[in-house]
Amino acid sequence: MVTRISLEEALELIAGAVSPLGAEVLPLADALGRTLAADAHAPLDQPPFD
Repeated sequence: MVTRISLEEALELIAGAVSPLGAEVLPLADALGRTLAADAHAPLDQPPFD
C-alpha cells in the first residue's frame, strides 16, 4: 500500500532525522573532495592589481 504525504511533511520528516556534521581541521592534501565549513580569506589580493 502506498501512502502519500505532502512535500512539506516529507521535508519535516527529513529535517527531523538528520543533523549537521561537525567541522574538522585537515591538511590541505587530505581535503580533496571535501566542503569548507567556513569561508576562506586571503591576506593579500591576488593578482595584486585591478
